[in-house]
Amino acid sequence: MRASRSLASAAAAVAALALAGPAGAAFPGANGEIAFTSTQDGQTRHIFVFGQGALTDLTGATSTASESQPEFSPDGRQIVYTRGDPGHLPNSEIFVMWADGSHRTWLTNTPQGNSDPTWSPDGRQVAFVSLRSGQVPDIYVMRSDGSDVRQITHDTASESQLAWSPRGDRIAFVRVPPGGGDRDIWSIAPDGSGATDLTNDPTNNDVDPAWAPDGSRIVYTGPGRRGESVGADLWVMNVDGSGQVPLHHETNGYSDAGWPAWSPDGSTIAFGANNGSGYFHLWSVPASGGENTELVTNKISGGNPLDWETDWQPLGVRARQARTTITRVRPGRRQAVVSFTAAGTAPRYACSLTPAGRKARFHACRSPQAYKGLHPGRYVFAVRALEPGAPAGPTARRPVQVPGT
Repeated sequence: MRASRSLASAAAAVAALALAGPAGAAFPGANGEIAFTSTQDGQTRHIFVFGQGALTDLTGATSTASESQPEFSPDGRQIVYTRGDPGHLPNSEIFVMWADGSHRTWLTNTPQGNSDPTWSPDGRQVAFVSLRSGQVPDIYVMRSDGSDVRQITHDTASESQLAWSPRGDRIAFVRVPPGGGDRDIWSIAPDGSGATDLTNDPTNNDVDPAWAPDGSRIVYTGPGRRGESVGADLWVMNVDGSGQVPLHHETNGYSDAGWPAWSPDGSTIAFGANNGSGYFHLWSVPASGGENTELVTNKISGGNPLDWETDWQPLGVRARQARTTITRVRPGRRQAVVSFTAAGTAPRYACSLTPAGRKARFHACRSPQAYKGLHPGRYVFAVRALEPGAPAGPTARRPVQVPGT
């Protein structure tokens, strides 16, 4: 799976560009920060954000956890990502955090690995890749709070590098045939129907799909151009796979690039590249082509860190209150289990269960929330959802009757 790859050096990365990590999806709005994966703090992958001249390690410079594949939520207020943490997690899992790196919550928790998350354009779902059905990575979709997981691919091919279209009707991904072989970019409907090979190129690897904000085109990493490129490079195509053309972005005779992301206003593409500097870091180019502009200079003495897996934060999207619905209450002997959900972008929840007539005392929780060691009697369960940049949503309440012995 993509989350388990190790890119040990920039030289290896040149050869591995066509096998590299994800391209985050961009959504309409003003341009905010750029999130990306980097080994600047050593060989462990951390998530950084860059904006207004500042560079911030959201993982934490001393953290031994591996965090990668960041993608901003459609409102720009949260980031979904993949986390590996030896000694604490048996495999990689999907997490979500607020855009400042706080309020981290895991969305998956299985004995098998999970990775490659991408938001639906309304922020209410997340598609991802998982090994939970066997040894082949398949595509799954869940609600943005981690509930209601469903599998949408059931074949023996391997899927990775997901990108949900801004129009919501397709999910682009990279498919490897059963037994291995050439990588192509495919797309599929969110219900699992209509899988289509877009690049259909049996001689070159095509990876890292990223949708234009208006949903009309896809930028991706494709083959290098003879006489111009030393490694894999950027290409653009229509959403049906037609019109595949290289994105010319330099004139120094040393072109390479991968892991692209559109700016939310559609004017610019950010990507990771060497570009002849000897260091893999972040660059940008006009979406119509032109000369590269260096975004993040990553030149650490004695090392050769990598910057890749870019995504661009949309701004100016109005924050929404998340309205919570209690879906099920299951009282039992000295216990109760309550399930709930909210219509929002990966909300966090605060819950309270107190005897009837007592003041609510809220604490962090997630659905289903279990309470044990209760005395028989009447209780009131209360829950509300929290999203960054928005007031707490309205409180939902439900009486809970705990039976006697």
